[in-house]
Amino acid sequence: MADSDLTTAATAADVLGVSAADPKLPRLIGAASESIRRFINRPRLHFTAGFVERLPGYLQQVRLRLGVLQVTAIASVVLPDGTSLTADEYVREDDDDGGVALYRARGWPWTGLIRPGVLYDAPAVGTEAKTIVVTYSGGWVTPAQAGTRTLPFDIEEVCLQAVSAMYRRQGIDPLVASESLGDYSVSMREAPALDGLVPASVLAQISSYRRLLP
Repeated sequence: MADSDLTTAATAADVLGVSAADPKLPRLIGAASESIRRFINRPRLHFTAGFVERLPGYLQQVRLRLGVLQVTAIASVVLPDGTSLTADEYVREDDDDGGVALYRARGWPWTGLIRPGVLYDAPAVGTEAKTIVVTYSGGWVTPAQAGTRTLPFDIEEVCLQAVSAMYRRQGIDPLVASESLGDYSVSMREAPALDGLVPASVLAQISSYRRLLP
């Protein structure tokens, strides 16, 4: 199992009532886990030591929001010009949902281009490069990782529902709920919203973890 897997083959097998040695389980668990990560819009969900995140700097920005939830330690913050900030040059702010922002009263450097003008040069909004480099440790310990798991159970539950849906409907159109032959008819189920795997009503369980900004 990979550290990024949000559940284990043994747990998925128990839910499905199949053998944990079923070769399809690792592939389906990996696919579901990656789909959930993309839906939540986070660079990582599993605990990672020394994760390197490259972030853009925007005009008048005083808070730099990190992508990984549950940050445990910040190793370094390096500005685009190569300057390494000391810990007393910014303030760590923790959100109730596990997110972390780095507050800098003087602001973070803008990392975009300057567009030449007739009277004066102006910032070219939308050209911000990811050149502020933050190295830190964070994320949840997944059931696949060594140590005490810290991954929220609702995230694992959605992963299990995705794995179950994929396992049971392999080769079947995921939108078709039922079919009949006489005077052919077909009924459709709720449209999946997670890479075609899980209905939106299921995803509502983990929407609070979702990052709306890139």
